[in-house]
Amino acid sequence: MYLFITYAREGMRGVQVRGLRIAKYFSKKEVIFINGGNSDWIRKEGYKYRNYDYYDFNKFYFPSQIKLPRDIECIVFCDLPTNRAFPLSILMFAKEKKIPCVVLDNIYRRNQVKDTVYKNIKFYSDKLILNGLNFLSENNDKDAVVVPPLIDDTLITGKKKEEIRNEVLKKLKIRKKPSKIVFGIGYNLSIYKAIIEISNYFREKNTEILFIIISQTKKVKKKPNFIEIPSVSGDKMSFFIKASDLVICKAGYLQVIETLAMGIPLVAIYKTKKETSGFNKKWLDKKILNSIITFDIISKSAPYNLYKKIRKLFDSPVIYQRMVKKIKSLHNNKLNGAEITSNLIKKTKFLPKKFPKIIIISLDKKEEMEETKKILREYPFALPIYFSMPFFTKVFNRKLSDYNPTTKNEILRYNPSLIYSLGLDSLHSLAKILPWYNLWLKNIESFVKNSDKCIIIGKETYNCLEKIIVKYKKKIIVIDVRGKKRT
Repeated sequence: MYLFITYAREGMRGVQVRGLRIAKYFSKKEVIFINGGNSDWIRKEGYKYRNYDYYDFNKFYFPSQIKLPRDIECIVFCDLPTNRAFPLSILMFAKEKKIPCVVLDNIYRRNQVKDTVYKNIKFYSDKLILNGLNFLSENNDKDAVVVPPLIDDTLITGKKKEEIRNEVLKKLKIRKKPSKIVFGIGYNLSIYKAIIEISNYFREKNTEILFIIISQTKKVKKKPNFIEIPSVSGDKMSFFIKASDLVICKAGYLQVIETLAMGIPLVAIYKTKKETSGFNKKWLDKKILNSIITFDIISKSAPYNLYKKIRKLFDSPVIYQRMVKKIKSLHNNKLNGAEITSNLIKKTKFLPKKFPKIIIISLDKKEEMEETKKILREYPFALPIYFSMPFFTKVFNRKLSDYNPTTKNEILRYNPSLIYSLGLDSLHSLAKILPWYNLWLKNIESFVKNSDKCIIIGKETYNCLEKIIVKYKKKIIVIDVRGKKRT
């Protein structure tokens, strides 16, 4: 039995699509999905599944509370397990039960696999597989493999673009042949509204450009220059993409990689406000960004400005072909990464690994914190514990971001810290929790006791805690940040 972990909601089905595309290369009898949120596509494809509310995937479990079928050969996480609490608990359960684990994700830029989060997931799982454009395949190694986009190439192999286009028009019962087809992926409401506005500008100019827009509609809607259709499966979406002259979608997700893999010009829309329509465009490799049109739709004039850009692209064959040429330099036309991935999953075995439990204890003074961040890069699974005592250290107004060790070039932020904030005025804050005092100290002692190694940053830090941890001094290393000595 192969267990696929997915989640989905309206406007965000990429993780589920990834799982479904790979699962079809297994017998349906040997696949079961655990899905958070909408399971309609899984049900329609005829797979067994256990459905959870989308928000239930944010609940933590002890690994001992996880109940899964006994005959699992491999657990396939169709997104990083650290994206949600429940999948993370399943990962820990799997490692305890010695069940092989494969983690899947997209690759958006070069050296992504060297980011701390990806590197740590690679270490802890049995295989990390990233799908993306082949110019990013330099990341290939035995533990992190880059495969082509997951598109089933049998749908389009041997068919010319014109043939696919005619099939699409026939299926949608469109008799008049358009000069251009723009395919809009509008599950996201803000993206949908922008695409509709752009299509209206083209209609006002009486151009023969057809917009085919996938949205949350339940039935087909037709207007003079656009047709709105209900959601389609990932494989069918690939067919629409291939038939198009331009794709408009949100920035950063599956559609971006797959559109470019098929050599189609792309407009990726994003927002700069918190209610983002997709990933920050900084997630994408510079070579990708230089090959597509990215657009921020925050301002009221944005759809009109985007209309002008698209109009200019279509009105100039030279500009259009220049864009196509850039896109084709990103990928070698190879697709069918789903079949490749399924074969890799079938070959994956559980690999026993030992990771020492390292704990780092530090005051939140500048030099101590910088030293802690360096050590965190040396030990991938170390747990940092900070003590904030401004009255004694003279460090005031510390922000949570100050504890964050993530480097600027990494796309996923992480801050795995326990921070004991003891207040601004001496230790009077402890007067609020005096009944917990003994248990609080035992909690600190327990971390040291259960560690394989305890690294304490600074003699000042050690002096504060010496009496409650001295019995474990054989596993304690004290780093004098001023003298840079280890004792």
